[in-house]
Amino acid sequence: QYKYIKRLTILLKDMYPDKKVIIGGNIASTVPKLLLEKSLADIMAIGEGEVTAVELINALEKNKDLSKVDGIAFKKNGNVIFTKPRAVIENIDTIPFPAWDLFPLKIYFKYSVTGYTQERNMNLLTSRGCPFHCTFCYDTFGKKTRFRSPENVIAELKELKRRYGITKLD
Repeated sequence: QYKYIKRLTILLKDMYPDKKVIIGGNIASTVPKLLLEKSLADIMAIGEGEVTAVELINALEKNKDLSKVDGIAFKKNGNVIFTKPRAVIENIDTIPFPAWDLFPLKIYFKYSVTGYTQERNMNLLTSRGCPFHCTFCYDTFGKKTRFRSPENVIAELKELKRRYGITKLD
């Protein structure tokens, strides 16, 4: 991801020099300082981004102090500033289902984790967090494991089937 983020931030800054480039996900959570120092990104969303993204966008739109937004790192006067870590979302049933209609779903349907497929497949997360300390893991969601309720998972499965005709899960 690193080399693609570096190239993408160059392209974005070339096209939109006055806009903030925000990176999130596993790599931003794992090496935020490195990405801020070595790419043209402006802000890293660290850890779970659902609440952070909303607060960050509101702060940017209203030109508020970014140091008041928990769960980010950003550049200021050539320095990397880290804010207070964002608390994890305890009840992950409160997180809305992904807005898959905003993505190029044909790509997801054509390829699965195991390779090319003829089935309409999607990913589904049923928990966040892991208590283990594997050296190869990004550990984005923390050490405390939190599970979705069976009812919430079933509701998402039904929506995936109804809206997108999903026949397989990866």
